[in-house]
Amino acid sequence: TNVGTYQVGLTSTNLNSYFKPEVEYNGSIYGQGWDGHRVLFSLNETAYERVADIGGTHNNPRALTIYDGWLYFLTYTSAAGTGCLYRTNGTEAGTSMFVCDTPQYWPSGAGMYEFEMQVFNDELYFIRDSSGHGDELWKTDGTQSGTVMVKDIVPGTSSGFCSNPSSNCQGGYRLYATENYLLFDVDSDGDGQLELWKADGTSGGTSLLKEILLPGAIQIYYHQVDEIVYFRASQHGSSDYELWSTDGTPAGTVRVEDIREGLSGSSPRDIIDVDGTLYFIAYNGSSYSLFNVNNAANGIIGAPTTWSISPSTLPSGLTFNNGVISGTPTVLQLTPIMYTITASNANGSSSTTINLTIIDAAPGTFAYNPVDMDLTLNQ
Repeated sequence: TNVGTYQVGLTSTNLNSYFKPEVEYNGSIYGQGWDGHRVLFSLNETAYERVADIGGTHNNPRALTIYDGWLYFLTYTSAAGTGCLYRTNGTEAGTSMFVCDTPQYWPSGAGMYEFEMQVFNDELYFIRDSSGHGDELWKTDGTQSGTVMVKDIVPGTSSGFCSNPSSNCQGGYRLYATENYLLFDVDSDGDGQLELWKADGTSGGTSLLKEILLPGAIQIYYHQVDEIVYFRASQHGSSDYELWSTDGTPAGTVRVEDIREGLSGSSPRDIIDVDGTLYFIAYNGSSYSLFNVNNAANGIIGAPTTWSISPSTLPSGLTFNNGVISGTPTVLQLTPIMYTITASNANGSSSTTINLTIIDAAPGTFAYNPVDMDLTLNQ
């Protein structure tokens, strides 16, 4: 309606004057808004209003995450002089600082900051610099006493995470939660390469998953299909970004396909799935095209170790070995028979079907001798 339609920003007069929606909480949309400073705003059917101004200049609220009935968000204010983790119940009186020493600024690039905090196993995970350990992986159960460092990945005051992702910092800052583990990127050895790590919530269960290269200043494009997580990555020491996948095991973390062979890679992006088929955009060397992965939830991860075919008996003269049917048939099979070919390894299996028909061989060359004939009309 005319009454229910109103302007929530005007970037033509001030580039900061816009609303950046992030999450729905208690019936309203929350995000970064503008009232002279970048602060937390809410939008619903009847109002667009500031939730809280926590002091200083810009609050820069980001990474809005709902946890345990609260809306948590990361900030940076000149008043605090550092990054802080706040939480709110949607009111100014119910907005307060939870802990500080979190990363100061949001990562560069659209959509990057949404992975700065994740809820996993009923706890909230984030990056924090505290207790002389540098920036490390932390978690909280919503209490001060239950806010602890998960693991000191880089011992001492050094860090494999980035306190200022908008700069050229080489550390990691993105978290991605599955039902069984938390994925994150970190430079654990100081070589400027972001490796793929995983955590189960304990120090002992936090470890390097695969020494591959995750992109720094661009998105990873995590997308999960059942038990398989797809993402953009490269081989360690290279920058040939292609589509990778993991089932949470080192052996099950593999490159799906080398679409653009060489050092450049296809840089897959915008990964989605529809009815079990994965779709994504990738560069083939001349243009960006749409690619797909069939059976994305159940496809085999890694190279097959065994092959099988059913029915196991092939027509005489044909053999099956390592997924290939070869030979010269010696009998006919005029009625098509469906065969199921299955590839398996320790991570699972994947099957496909073919219909096999064997018909007579075509005759050899035709030969004939020309004959002169006289033909009479109607006779």
